[in-house]
Amino acid sequence: MKDNTQTGSPQESKKQHNGWKFFFLILAVVLAAVGWFQLDSKPKVFKQQERRSRLEELDRKADPYFNQARKEVPKIAKTLSSKKAMMKLCWLIAKDKATGKHEAEEYLAKHIKPVVSNCEQAAKIYGISLNSSEFAKVMKEIGADHLKASVYPLGSLGIEAVMIRSTLASVSRICGSVIARMSTCAVGGGAAAVADGPLPIGDIFAVVLTVGGTAWSIYDLHQLSKQLPKDLENTLLNSIDNCRYVCREVYMK
Repeated sequence: MKDNTQTGSPQESKKQHNGWKFFFLILAVVLAAVGWFQLDSKPKVFKQQERRSRLEELDRKADPYFNQARKEVPKIAKTLSSKKAMMKLCWLIAKDKATGKHEAEEYLAKHIKPVVSNCEQAAKIYGISLNSSEFAKVMKEIGADHLKASVYPLGSLGIEAVMIRSTLASVSRICGSVIARMSTCAVGGGAAAVADGPLPIGDIFAVVLTVGGTAWSIYDLHQLSKQLPKDLENTLLNSIDNCRYVCREVYMK
């Protein structure tokens, strides 16, 4: 009886054998790559988890300082919104525009110092300096609108500079009409008279009365003193929140 079973040639068997060897070789390479990736990624995952756990611990230590900074805000806003402080600040802004000085910044820096000091203490807990390039980079990335609307082009993006910028922008936005009238005096003959030293508050008031008229000045300042506190509070609180956010972002990088 004739056997119909067909067997391949030795060459075909060898090709088939080599094909299987190549298949298993590729499979081994793929499995090795997957295994290496998993082994390599696990330490990174564990490291991130560890840093997140550490971040929560740092938050608990830093938050009391941020909270204390927030508690200082209403008092600062109230002080800067008094008629006397508003008059002086508006005049300094107008005067700085005419003389190129930065007395308004210096005036604000003294008032916001309690907020800045607490933010600095909180940042130290994260191991971050508020004047570092890393902090400035992330602060710039969040792109706060008040930085673009600032009266002064400060070079630094430290938290103090940011707070001064945002506060000046807030005052300029609300008290723009007062500052504009004072600028008329500062740009004219009045600027020369005050360029060499601080202008007494009585003289500032006299300037306001001369430029705008008694009724206009008293009414306008009274109305603005009601609007400014809340705006200043929101501005400073937003700066504190930004500071906390940036500290956490820089730490996690």
